[in-house]
Amino acid sequence: MAPHSGLLGLSLLFICCSSLVLLWLGYGLTHFIDHGFKSYGDLIESVEILGATIGLRAVFSYGQLFFTSFLAERVGISLRQELFQKLLTFNGEFYEKNTVGDLLSKLVYDVSLIETMITNTLPLFGRNLIIAGGGIILLFLSNHQLALIALFGFPLVLIPLFFFDQWRPRTISQRFQKKWTSATAHAEEVLGGIKTVQAFGQENFEKEKFANELMQRMRDSFYHMRLKGIIAFSSIAIGFCVVGFVLWFGGKEVLSHEMTAGQLTSFVFYALAVVSYLGYIGEGWSDLENGKEAATVLNGILERHDQSPLLAHSGDLKGKSTDQSINFKDVTFFHPHYPEKKILNKLNFSIPFGKTVALLGSSGSGKTTIFELMLRFCDPQEGEIFLAGQPLKTIPLEDLRNGMGLISQDSVIFSGTVYENIAYGAKGNTKAKVLKAAAEGGVSLFVKEFPEGIHAPVGQRGALLSSGQRQRIIMARIFLKNPDILLLDEPVNFLSFSNRKANWLETRRKEKKTTVVIAHHLSTVKSADLIVVLEQGSAVAVGTHKELLKKSKFYKNLIELTLVQD
Repeated sequence: MAPHSGLLGLSLLFICCSSLVLLWLGYGLTHFIDHGFKSYGDLIESVEILGATIGLRAVFSYGQLFFTSFLAERVGISLRQELFQKLLTFNGEFYEKNTVGDLLSKLVYDVSLIETMITNTLPLFGRNLIIAGGGIILLFLSNHQLALIALFGFPLVLIPLFFFDQWRPRTISQRFQKKWTSATAHAEEVLGGIKTVQAFGQENFEKEKFANELMQRMRDSFYHMRLKGIIAFSSIAIGFCVVGFVLWFGGKEVLSHEMTAGQLTSFVFYALAVVSYLGYIGEGWSDLENGKEAATVLNGILERHDQSPLLAHSGDLKGKSTDQSINFKDVTFFHPHYPEKKILNKLNFSIPFGKTVALLGSSGSGKTTIFELMLRFCDPQEGEIFLAGQPLKTIPLEDLRNGMGLISQDSVIFSGTVYENIAYGAKGNTKAKVLKAAAEGGVSLFVKEFPEGIHAPVGQRGALLSSGQRQRIIMARIFLKNPDILLLDEPVNFLSFSNRKANWLETRRKEKKTTVVIAHHLSTVKSADLIVVLEQGSAVAVGTHKELLKKSKFYKNLIELTLVQD
């Protein structure tokens, strides 16, 4: 709340005013009972005092609700922005350990718990503190003898709260949030793969699994609410026993003419106010625990250090080096969960500047991992990767990735329009350039059939498009960027664009732009300037197609078994 100190100050001001006006109501009751029935004028005056007090209470309550709600909304928006911005910086290892559904739950549900704590718990505890403290002072001003009796009884009201809190609420709160996170993650995963679920006829299975998760959450919720009810009941019951004793003792004082009925009424009013608002703390305690737990979870993300920071550097990636070659020097990489299984093992090879290099190997040989390391989605545990003689780790990510482009087999189409997807990530490009890229990628051939043309919506993850249409958009996107270094995981359905692809790769070669291809087609291998053959994370052969046919039996067998013979 610190960045919103103005709103916080106004919220606290109205909480204080609303609470103080409520305490003033006791004076109004005293005046009404002791003086309101003496004459018609006194009655009118007493009613006016009560009416003004109630009116002020309504105004300040409105201000309290408005400013605390506004504060909660501002904090929620700021927190979600900061959290989302932080999530965008994490590398692949983080997303391997955390599901998207889990992170969405934190972004939505956990932040909403913080908002609830500000909207409900902040006013509750602030109001209760002022009313309880002020009420005790007014009790002593009214009758110090009765106040001492009440003061010994008030702490008993808090006993159930602290007794039950030591046993269960914190563990319940943690388990309650984990169940909600699990259910949200499961729903996101199922809906994201709905076609697979339906194709395998698993609708009922997933429905029952989701229902079971919700039932477990409901059982925890039921226990939580029951415990909360016990705390509230115990606090109020004890409190009213204290008030009942005070009322009995005060009644004796009225009968003996030691105090007036109005004074006893105001005293009982203040005693009820103190007892009630101390009891209400039990109701807000669970929200406070939930908010504290959510804050701990969110701080764990916000205070996490990005494993691929944007580092300062002295050079520039683009255009200042005449030899932007890429060199792998003794690079070893393994998945953090499986350190004994090396995906890349002392890998050494070079990608010459301005050439087309094909990576060839059986499944699991490390081809895709090479791309991930070049883009710094992850970093090697051993060895170093150099670009233009500069260690990759010393190049800022923004500069590094601006100079590279990626077409992978799982390249994503975002919801929006065809135009927006082609222009995605392209900086400073005009509409004319976007339309040119659309024509080069073959997008213009199908968008003319849409009423909206190139501004036609594509649906969630391109659901309104065919597989081929999505692939054309991805091609157009990379045509527009035209990166210095292109990383191409050559998909099988590129076969239908083979002529366009071949011409494009030849153009890149003439423009001295580097292209690295994970090859699936024999034609790509034949046209490559250099072929790197991978096996078990190591480069076992390097050369041209003709050279490797002569000197590597492994290469010859590999192209016969793994490549599309086009």
